[in-house]
Amino acid sequence: MYRLSQIIFVLIFFSVVIFSQNPHGKDMKIDCAQCHTSDSWNVDFRNIDFDHNSTSFSLYGRHRLVDCRECHASLILSDVKSECVDCHTDIHKNTLSMQCNNCHSEDDWIIEDFTVIHEEAGFPLTGSHHVLDCSECHNKSVELIFEPLSTDCFSCHENNYNNTTSPNHIEENFPMDCYQCHDLDAETWVISHDFFPLEKSHNISDCFTCHTESNYKNTSSECISCHSKDYDNALNPDHKISSFSKNCSECHTLDPGWSPAKYENHDDNDFPIFSGKHKGEWSQCTDCHLDPSNYSVFTCTDCHKHRKSKMDEEHDEEGGYIYESNACYKCHPDGDK
Repeated sequence: MYRLSQIIFVLIFFSVVIFSQNPHGKDMKIDCAQCHTSDSWNVDFRNIDFDHNSTSFSLYGRHRLVDCRECHASLILSDVKSECVDCHTDIHKNTLSMQCNNCHSEDDWIIEDFTVIHEEAGFPLTGSHHVLDCSECHNKSVELIFEPLSTDCFSCHENNYNNTTSPNHIEENFPMDCYQCHDLDAETWVISHDFFPLEKSHNISDCFTCHTESNYKNTSSECISCHSKDYDNALNPDHKISSFSKNCSECHTLDPGWSPAKYENHDDNDFPIFSGKHKGEWSQCTDCHLDPSNYSVFTCTDCHKHRKSKMDEEHDEEGGYIYESNACYKCHPDGDK
């Protein structure tokens, strides 16, 4: 009888111990009433009064709509992981980061802005690249596999490079970094001509206007290489007779019609007219160069004729003095006394 009493006591003790343990684990400290009612241990998941923000994993977006049991498969509620891949199958087959939030938000699986993602990945989608379908670069994108791709132009555009004949990229040994010649922000394969800006009068759409040979590298950037006829045929003033510089930029801008022209090196190369005594004393070239067909001819005496008698008097003791323009210039090359 005594032994039977001991057995009954032991059974009652273990029953009390077992049923007094929290079935959700020893770390579960919240009030049972947040999930259960006194009527039953059954849980109405629609009316659970539990603040998930009190845990290390707050519920946002679509996570708020998920049934608790989809994540908490065990009654030990703390026995659950928080990494994306712990709950979500990697449909990209390890070709992208395991951090789903690099591309996706918790609101939806739809990716709103590929541009930002591509920029953060180190390859901004600009110009022609902005309008491409993913599959044109990512061959297995239909299968949601986005294998890493090289960012070198040639890795995608080898066929474009090899098949281009005007100009022939292979024969002319053009660089394989497309961006050295092409503008990546443009919608077409327009040439980025920054090394020789095509603006104003140089805004030429036909390459062959300047590139008359198949070898584009043989085209000189010197003005006279394209404008020798303009130079030879210019009559007002006659550039050849006046021995004007063949560097057109010394006088001309790129404005249409090559005008207005201004010989700003006149002070350094010939005679000070923008500085010194003659600054502001003239309004047009023909004030001194009376013959517009020959600017090598100039006059001093026409402007200073009212001072002839005074000059004769001041130079009375100068041997070989004559009142003549070339003689004036020989002694006064800077226009000073």
